[in-house]
Amino acid sequence: MQVIKTLMGMAVRIGAKMVEEFMLPLVRELLEDTEDMVILENIKLANYLVEHQLVKKQSSLELLECMVPFCFYPNPRIRLAVCTYVHLLSPARQS
Repeated sequence: MQVIKTLMGMAVRIGAKMVEEFMLPLVRELLEDTEDMVILENIKLANYLVEHQLVKKQSSLELLECMVPFCFYPNPRIRLAVCTYVHLLSPARQS
């Protein structure tokens, strides 16, 4: 989990292009972890990347496809984190 928090701090420094190339594959991979806390922190990282506009819209939507199953996950904090991700992608928020 500390790695995920470190990535969050690095994201702004390395820029959007590097985030797209190197961090997003890791984010997708970590969504397949079996530990709830790893999944939760990973979704929070994705939220951070979208909130700070470090990910292109297309990549954000592709990542959303990986997150949709977590809308039905037993852990309510994970479900809420996914809902936050959807909210961050909403057009109403971006205007």
